[in-house]
Amino acid sequence: MRVEKVKLTAFIYKMSCLEYSYSLIKSGYSPIKLTTEEENEIESIINTRLHRSLLSANRRRFKFSKVKLSRKGKSAYQKLKKFEYLIDL
Repeated sequence: MRVEKVKLTAFIYKMSCLEYSYSLIKSGYSPIKLTTEEENEIESIINTRLHRSLLSANRRRFKFSKVKLSRKGKSAYQKLKKFEYLIDL
């Protein structure tokens, strides 16, 4: 899977805001309701800092306009992409 470098860096920056958005949801400031499974998955993403590991795994490839994600990077990207809507509150 290839992703444009600009889009990937913007996405990683956006996902760094996930913890803040999740705290807004938990405290009731946001109308979004999450299932227990989604809450557990988001907490897992936050605790493992998945977006940072995605960045560090591809740091060497940032010389090019497109970044080729490894199998592990692709699964991390797709897992994070699933919760991208929470950032745009």
